[in-house]
Amino acid sequence: MAGFAYQTVLRVLWWLLHWILALIFKSPFPLLLMDLRKQMNRQRVQYIIDSYQLGGDEPVEFRKQLETLLQTWDLARVELALCEALVQSWLRVPMPRGPIFLQLTSALLQDWAAGIAEPTLTPQQFQHITSLDPTPVFGGPDTTEGPAIGLPPKSLPS
Repeated sequence: MAGFAYQTVLRVLWWLLHWILALIFKSPFPLLLMDLRKQMNRQRVQYIIDSYQLGGDEPVEFRKQLETLLQTWDLARVELALCEALVQSWLRVPMPRGPIFLQLTSALLQDWAAGIAEPTLTPQQFQHITSLDPTPVFGGPDTTEGPAIGLPPKSLPS
């Protein structure tokens, strides 16, 4: 219990420092919220990877490829593509992991962008597989943004 209280105090102090610096440098509030949303979405991606041990035996190459995906595509799209690739890989023995798994994920993202294929998972299936709230990926009635799966990628990979 003491460890939790200590971590909570550190988080509050960190955010307080963050806010003070934001006020000093006159950083707009919406940018802070976008940064927080991006961090949360990155944590969601990492949660999927950790939950299914998708990192494989080549952590350095995996990290590079993952960072490329996260910089190229919308984070919500990457979440959905990871989940779709996971479903497609379940019947393979041994199941692909590491950079090979990210290559499958990247191929899905490219197919979706080209209109060759579309995501097949429902919000309920996504939630069942990942244990994550599907709203950031699929949108919802209380969100101001539409579904992330309909958004174009940041840029098409070359």
